[in-house]
Amino acid sequence: MTSPYLLFAGIGMMLVGILPVIYWRKDVKLKYFLFGALTWAAAIAVKVLMDLTPLNDFLMRKFTISTFIIIFGIYVGLRTGILENGFTYVVSKKIEMNFKDAVGFGIGFGGCEALILGIFSFVSVLNLILTKASTYEDPGILFAPIIERLFVLFGHIFSCVLVVYSVKTKKIRYFLYSIIYKSIIDGIIPWMQHNIPQTAKGVYMMEIPVVIFGIIGLIGIIKLKEVME
Repeated sequence: MTSPYLLFAGIGMMLVGILPVIYWRKDVKLKYFLFGALTWAAAIAVKVLMDLTPLNDFLMRKFTISTFIIIFGIYVGLRTGILENGFTYVVSKKIEMNFKDAVGFGIGFGGCEALILGIFSFVSVLNLILTKASTYEDPGILFAPIIERLFVLFGHIFSCVLVVYSVKTKKIRYFLYSIIYKSIIDGIIPWMQHNIPQTAKGVYMMEIPVVIFGIIGLIGIIKLKEVME
């Protein structure tokens, strides 16, 4: 039977999406959070359309599983890096943002993702509990998605601020840095999913790179604050 404790995973993810908005709202107009959320939604919509293509099946037929994972990882990584930062770049060219605005934009971008994933998680677990489905998930994993969303949020904020800085300075290399940063984060996911066992220990092992890149993002945010304010 599904443990009701797993409901807290969804609640925690939703709080990761909501609390930073409440905290940063005193410094930034609401529109910047909304711009970030809408930009995330636009990038995800394109990703969904791309997932409707038969590319995965084609690659799996043409290559061995190990080669497929490498190619698919590169594809997934570049798709995220180019689309998410590309849409952010377009919006940043249209809307003037200072450092605090850019952080608010990033919070809206990553917070929207955390909120929606949290809602899906909560509803999914609640459905399993109410239907008394014969499934089991170790309640010990409930902190993993919360940790993931928190450090991914730092990554989203860093990428968004980096793109805004690129636009403000007219130095394209910072935009390219943001693409590389996000491409690596998403690009290693297929390899981890294939090679790391889906046990409680394995789930937390998969969060290690996320935490590392999140810390890098947090340090990057601090560094960008020094040059943008």
